[in-house]
Amino acid sequence: MSARDSDSPVQRWRAAAPWLPALDSSAATAEALLLALHYSVNFDGWIGHRRQVYWDKILPSRIRRSTYRTNTLDWWWSDVCASLDAEPGSRALRRDVAELLRATDAREVMDILRREHVALVLRVRLIADAVRESKTKVQTKEASIDA
Repeated sequence: MSARDSDSPVQRWRAAAPWLPALDSSAATAEALLLALHYSVNFDGWIGHRRQVYWDKILPSRIRRSTYRTNTLDWWWSDVCASLDAEPGSRALRRDVAELLRATDAREVMDILRREHVALVLRVRLIADAVRESKTKVQTKEASIDA
């Protein structure tokens, strides 16, 4: 098993965009929670029919709304997941989320999610694009080897 195989899902996703500058502890936790949230969304459900507005409207508004409806990070996670039909699908991702919900000062993370959600969504979108591009490159390489 390579070192990358032992990384958590969030670490692997972040590694796909090494050109993004690192964030401080609480902002990094907020970003990691948003990565976990994005990769937990059920795109086969109602959001799949609204993909054109997911990044610019749905995701940012649900993140922010949940920060005003709740007062703990655990409650925020539950609320935002319910509003987006999201559930971490793997044991590794569930472990990541459980650790992130306890990793740093929850109040500071909530404040960052409330104030900086648009910038964080932009970072998550860039990371998701980089992850998708890296998967496409691997699939293309595998297809050329099989040919």
